[in-house]
Amino acid sequence: MANFEVSLEKLSSNLPQLQNLCKRDPETYREEFLLQLQHFDSQYEIFKLQQGKASADFIALVTFLSQCSGCYPQELQDFPHKIINLLNDKADVLERQLRFKLVQNLVLIRNRGQLDAMPFFTTCFQLFRLQDKQLRQLLFNSLVSDVQNANVKKRNAQFNRELRTYMRRLILGEDVLVARKTLDVLIELYKKRTWLDQQTVNIVADGCFAKEMKICLACVRFFLGIDTDIARDEQQEDQDHEDYNFSMAAQRTHRHSKKTRSRLRHNTMAEKKMKKLRQKKAAGGGGSKPLLKAMELVRDPQTFAEKLFRVLRSLKKIRFEEKLMFMDLVSRLIGVHHVLLFNFYSYIQNYLHAHQVRA
Repeated sequence: MANFEVSLEKLSSNLPQLQNLCKRDPETYREEFLLQLQHFDSQYEIFKLQQGKASADFIALVTFLSQCSGCYPQELQDFPHKIINLLNDKADVLERQLRFKLVQNLVLIRNRGQLDAMPFFTTCFQLFRLQDKQLRQLLFNSLVSDVQNANVKKRNAQFNRELRTYMRRLILGEDVLVARKTLDVLIELYKKRTWLDQQTVNIVADGCFAKEMKICLACVRFFLGIDTDIARDEQQEDQDHEDYNFSMAAQRTHRHSKKTRSRLRHNTMAEKKMKKLRQKKAAGGGGSKPLLKAMELVRDPQTFAEKLFRVLRSLKKIRFEEKLMFMDLVSRLIGVHHVLLFNFYSYIQNYLHAHQVRA
């Protein structure tokens, strides 16, 4: 009996081993799991009173519970919201490593379908305000992947509509850092052909009139260059496909040759690259969607062009190159949609002289 108690004590102190056992046989090790859950609850209450510094024991408990969340969903139904509360209340003062681990585990729980979409997305988007490059990259990749996975088999219309409405509010909001990263996520989803529709394009069109000039310029660049970027990405995908076919043909040619390390490594890399390409096409729908230019999807091009021209005429403290971007966009709208904007022609005549001063 004494030996059994010693083994349980050792098991409680070795969370990775207990985690493995809980995943294999959840019912047998339920009591040990509940002890760790009680330990976490007490540590959580203590941590809320501190200034963002946590012990290694607390981080290990968070990781353990996140990994076991699929085995004990009923017991851990409040656990994700506790992590969200910590990130919402203490994100600015949390240590970087702890903050990164909390977000990592939150993404894991979300990927397992144990956390609703909007609490997860609202928390992640607000964390973009922090000056933490590693965390921002994790957030960016996780958000893009989550939206792609939600639209793999069929379009989740309600989810897309609710999320895009929230993202539009952030892009037009006061926080420049959050607005810029939210816009980057939206543009990336368009590039990956996950949100290749009119609503997405018109959110970016609204962003051309944001209060912050950085957001306006980023939205203008979207219309001027996104179609070229998509075409370049598709060309690269076709090249990757050809390279893979060539590699597989070479592999069949050398199937009776000596299997050298370099040849095996080359084949493995080619297979991984092609697997990623298939996943990307599955998430984005591949080439089945008709590719319309972003400018063709603008809802009211006449009003859009008129508002852009008003902004252009009001610009004072802006570089000449940036002013040219606005002129370029208005010109393209006129050409694509046959917009009537007569004052624009007299305006650009001032910039057609060889001696024009860049101001």
